[in-house]
Amino acid sequence: MADYKSALRLSDDNVILRGHWFECYVVELSNDDLKTSRPYPFTMIVWIEKGSYKIRKIVENYINTLHSRSEPPITFPAARVITYPEVTLNEPIADAAFQFTPPAGSQLVTEFSDRINLPSSASAARVQAPNLMLRSVDGQRVQLNSFRGHPVLIDIWAT
Repeated sequence: MADYKSALRLSDDNVILRGHWFECYVVELSNDDLKTSRPYPFTMIVWIEKGSYKIRKIVENYINTLHSRSEPPITFPAARVITYPEVTLNEPIADAAFQFTPPAGSQLVTEFSDRINLPSSASAARVQAPNLMLRSVDGQRVQLNSFRGHPVLIDIWAT
């Protein structure tokens, strides 16, 4: 948090994570608290465990904008909650730590076939993917078209 020049101290609070109770200091950071201001408004509330000074929870409130080629940008308030439970290193992780709830209406795919039957609205919009140059998990450069004819999952994210 070296980018901040100040913070607002809120009332102390307790956080319960995975059945553990943490007594915390609570501080609020905003765009006004930054050494170099950002052009968009945001606030971040941080729960810091008393004694160990470990960050246990962060709630971010910010403004997000969706851009579309055919529509004007849409700006809306957004929020994100991040928690940091106590973790023991070099110990097996319980299966319960990995939970996935599929969205309503989703179906289990037991195998991929060469023919994918998309709904008519999706098949009408089918276009060939551009030949992107990607970096694999082991750092190798790979062209997307080298996978032509095979199912491909591309996980694109940003910080």
